[in-house]
Amino acid sequence: MKLFYIMSIFLLAVSLILTGCSSKDDNNDNITEKTIGALGGTIEISGDVSLYVPASALSENVDFKIERNSSPAPIGSKIMILDDSYIISPDGTNFSLPATITIYYNESELGSASESDIVIYSDTGSGWSRLTTTVNNDDNRASALVYHLSEFCAAVDTSSDIIIGPNGGYFWVTNVLVFDIPRGALSENVEFILAWTTSPAPIGGNAVFVSAPITIGPSGTNFALPATIRLNYNEDYLRGGNEADIKVYIDSGPGWIPLITTVDIDSNIASAMVNHLSDFVTAVDTPTTTEVSIYAY
Repeated sequence: MKLFYIMSIFLLAVSLILTGCSSKDDNNDNITEKTIGALGGTIEISGDVSLYVPASALSENVDFKIERNSSPAPIGSKIMILDDSYIISPDGTNFSLPATITIYYNESELGSASESDIVIYSDTGSGWSRLTTTVNNDDNRASALVYHLSEFCAAVDTSSDIIIGPNGGYFWVTNVLVFDIPRGALSENVEFILAWTTSPAPIGGNAVFVSAPITIGPSGTNFALPATIRLNYNEDYLRGGNEADIKVYIDSGPGWIPLITTVDIDSNIASAMVNHLSDFVTAVDTPTTTEVSIYAY
């Protein structure tokens, strides 16, 4: 009886020790939580992102959380975010020694950009800020030192020239658009320009944007044969609208004009044929006139 009592006390003590040293670590594809203290540690969404906190960077236990954000705000013209961003909290946490944020990337998303051009960005509250970044090509990971928590992403500058001529071609921004120009549509080489549309006018009526408006230039470029634009949209912004009714809109100058559109509901892509360059967006009519802002500058 005495031995049973002693063993019970021992097991209870072990249980309490384990509970105090390692908190909930509910790791899945979208969110994970973990308590890290003065001894340091690592929290991660395996294969996507990790935060390493060295010993003595914290003076007390902190309950960390990483949340995936599949619709991060754009960084700016020609800066392409690779996959998702990651919100790491609690907000206001500072490190006396720098922690290391590591984001894994898929090189197939780089297009013509180089792996060495990948940069980790941190959300400052008023916009994205570049961090000094180290890229490991062998492991497809980018790392940076951080002194506080924020939202982080890996991105690459796509400002290298996009030149397409009489033989046709295409360009893309991952999870944003694909623009396909057929052979014979252009009579000479054209250097294309991509930028997020600043201060876009509302479409009017009950229509709301379901993607961020984007400007494709140079202005005045016309095609002898129609090009095809494919825009990714976010179904979270439908606001009661019918997904099958999504339209690609083009800015005609006086206002937005809907184009004949094909919607791929499985892939969340709306496609249309265009004869010239302008501002483009996807939108849908909704039961109400609620305005929703889905872009940031």
